[in-house]
Amino acid sequence: MDIFTRFGLVAFVGLGKTAEAEQDILRQTTIVTKGVGVRWQPLEQKKMNIRVDVARGPEESALYLSVGEAF
Repeated sequence: MDIFTRFGLVAFVGLGKTAEAEQDILRQTTIVTKGVGVRWQPLEQKKMNIRVDVARGPEESALYLSVGEAF
């Protein structure tokens, strides 16, 4: 049993815009967020991961801890 096969790394990027009204959305600046994460599958038999992600937006950063899978 090789424990390193149950670890994974991810990188992600998100883009978006916000506006008070729909007609103003195209005039807004695009907001970019990005992050990295580590995945660990504690049981080989189950598609379940313990996830640790660090995300960075234009104004702040966030740390996310979760159990499960996003997809």
